[in-house]
Order: sequence, then C-alpha cells, then structure tokens
Amino acid sequence: MSLPWSAIAGRAGRLEPFPLQLRVMTANNYLGGNLGVGQSTFGTSATRVIALGNGTAPSTSPPDAVQIWSGDNNTVAGQATLLMRNEPYGGTQTIVGAVYKTDTGDPATAYEGMQCINTSDNTVRMYSNSKWRQLYPALPAFSLVAGVDLLAQKAVAINTIGKAVYADNTLSQASLVLGITTEAVSAEASVNIQTGGRMYNAAWSLTPGDLVYVGTGGAVTATKPTSGYLKKLGIATATNTIMIEMGTSITLV
Repeated sequence: MSLPWSAIAGRAGRLEPFPLQLRVMTANNYLGGNLGVGQSTFGTSATRVIALGNGTAPSTSPPDAVQIWSGDNNTVAGQATLLMRNEPYGGTQTIVGAVYKTDTGDPATAYEGMQCINTSDNTVRMYSNSKWRQLYPALPAFSLVAGVDLLAQKAVAINTIGKAVYADNTLSQASLVLGITTEAVSAEASVNIQTGGRMYNAAWSLTPGDLVYVGTGGAVTATKPTSGYLKKLGIATATNTIMIEMGTSITLV
C-alpha cells in the first residue's frame, strides 16, 4: 500500500500496523507529530520525535543504501541503541553516542562505545571493554605483566623478574616505582600503567593542591611518609583527581 505524506499526517504521527510505503509526492513533505516505527509509545513530553522499536538486523546490504534500526548494543539486553548496516562494511555497526559533561569525572552509566566530552576535565573518553579509556589528551602509559593481582589506581613498581607489583614506601623498591595502574587485573595478565597526566578515582578524598605520595600496599596518599622512602606521585587537582608528576625517591632517616 502506498500513501502520500499528507494522507497520514492527521493520524497523530502513529503508523497503523499494516505494510506502509511512504512515497514523496512533492518537493516538500510534512509530518506534524511523533513517528513510531514498530513503536506506539513515546517518552514524556516527546514532540516531533521518531521512536524505533527493536528490530531484526538485515542480513544483506542493498546497493546505494544505508539501513538503520534499533537493537540491543553488543547484544546486551536493556541497551537498545541505534544500529546501522552500510554498503561498504556489510555488517552491523553501532551508531556511537556522545555526551557532554560539565563536571569532573565519568558518567555514572555507560555502554560499549559511548563517548564522553568533559568540559571540566578537558578530556574525551570512550567506554570500551567495560571501562572508560581516554582518547584525548593522549596519556603517557605502557603495559607490563602483573606479578600479583592488582587493583586499579594503585602505585606499582617493578620486581626483580620484571613484573609489576604494588609499590610500598616501606620497601626499597620505592625507588623502582613505575606509575599508577588504570585497571584491575589478575596475576600474569597485562596491566596498563599510567606515568603522567590526569587520573580520576571517585574513591579518593583529597584536598586540591596537596602533594600525593606512595603509601603502603600501592596506596596513593596525601599523608607524607615519615619513615622508609618518600616518593612523590603528583598533585591533587580536585578531591578525586590527581596530576601524575613523579619525583625522585628519597630515603628517610
């Protein structure tokens, strides 16, 4: 069945559940209300909104066309998002969304591929493989095999067999501090270690301007050690953010 836009404009934007082909009859066409495709309900206060109910991914790519539908992102239930299939790739792709955030830190909820442009931290980050990863500015970091199970946002040093272990201001390896972990990993897995730039941890409670040091068991602390070794890690720029700027290790008498 084929109808011009004007023939359905008076139906409050709702398409009836029968096959319907919309054909452009004039140069300009207008639909005044919401439009649902496989979807009859809309969010509160929605006006001139297109709502797509979850569909089934196409298995072929028609020439000279792009197909767009709603589906669960990465097949995770409850994460309906825009998906597409274009001609050159020939497979399902996620149409990635970006949010603007004006206060420090990452969004509380996220999905794979989501991006965050943070105007407070001046960063661009992407949620990938179940964690936020920074795209801009690029952070100085490298990977090393973990010698023990490691938590995220912990200072690490290198042991005698070249693996990452917790740094500790009571041990001589304080002089071998490499940086701070960005992720939690199990022993023998590869761990990402940040050596400079800004780092955020919601669990920190720091005073901006305070120096932070290596504590015991890899702790990042604003309490200055009075014995063992003194190793500066950086400076707090917010209650839960530090700028990593490591200093030399000093033996305390």
